[in-house]
Amino acid sequence: MNNTIDLKLYDTFHTVLRNIGLYTSISLAILGSSRFYIGKNVFILNHFFLLLLSFIFIFYSLLINIFFIKDLYNDLKKNKVFIKWIYLLKSILVFNTLLLLYIIYMVLHFF
Repeated sequence: MNNTIDLKLYDTFHTVLRNIGLYTSISLAILGSSRFYIGKNVFILNHFFLLLLSFIFIFYSLLINIFFIKDLYNDLKKNKVFIKWIYLLKSILVFNTLLLLYIIYMVLHFF
């Protein structure tokens, strides 16, 4: 019984980690494409819109990460196997937070 619970949790961890990476990658791609419009007066709204869209995707990534860390902490009471994976999620959380702060800086620098 415990082995099937571990396998389900590993499957969930893999899916959540993939989704966090997907949203972070989309945010980085949108942020990179927004750099194209810097300094071009004609496309000023495109730059702002892409920064806002990048902010939304990285924010979703942060929310998924925070919710899964809380879920893992709740599950740690029953199973201590996944404590090592929390460190990985926390390091991704730090990277995504820094990226979010950079996007906020870019939006504020825009005005």
